[in-house]
Amino acid sequence: MPWYKDFFDENYNKTYLHLNWERTAREADFIEKVLELEKDDLILDIPCGFGRHSIELTKRGYHVIGMEYNYPQIDMAMRIMVEKKATFDIIQADMRDISHENRYDKMFNYFTSFGYFNSEENEKTMAGFHRALKPGGLLLIEMVNRDGVLKSFQPCNINRLPDGGLLLEERKFDPLTSRMNAVHTFISTEGQIVERQLDHRMYCPHELVGMFERHGFEVVKTFGDGENNLKKFSRRIAIVGKKK
Repeated sequence: MPWYKDFFDENYNKTYLHLNWERTAREADFIEKVLELEKDDLILDIPCGFGRHSIELTKRGYHVIGMEYNYPQIDMAMRIMVEKKATFDIIQADMRDISHENRYDKMFNYFTSFGYFNSEENEKTMAGFHRALKPGGLLLIEMVNRDGVLKSFQPCNINRLPDGGLLLEERKFDPLTSRMNAVHTFISTEGQIVERQLDHRMYCPHELVGMFERHGFEVVKTFGDGENNLKKFSRRIAIVGKKK
């Protein structure tokens, strides 16, 4: 079974409870600014996960549609919508198979949600992003920078989760494929152990820029670690492309 089919479960959601609404608001500020959002835009959040960016942007008056593959993420998004009193539509679908063409004004893929598949399928995903945007539409991809991660690479670490459980992360990087393989072991407060694997293709900036250009985008903006200038060892990169 592909790793992404069961990785994004309830344990994943517990792992990222630190993604609070203050941080989400700052990230939404960034998305709003670099994509030059307008109130009549149709915006696609892909994948939307448990909906934190979509909910925040919906509260600001934007028309957002989320696309998400994993049902635990969709269920959590539904619960948070009720709590935050902000509703957006979610399409349950694989981001490799976007059925829409020339539909969206703006699109974003945030928080290292690109590179899940093999090289051919990652290219297919980018082609789908291009096809779904209207001519002149903008795409934002935000993710870790391979070079920045490797500069301070840690093969393992242990984190205490907000609910008191533990997360053990063991990582291996393959320099021939630029893939990061990680094993996440969750240990609950009751001693229950759950293991999940992640196998992710990391990119450095010139590789992402090349992919944007191969699929009909003009790269118009690049950033490193938020709104800073992109540097060689920036931990995170963000690229905005315009559909030609």
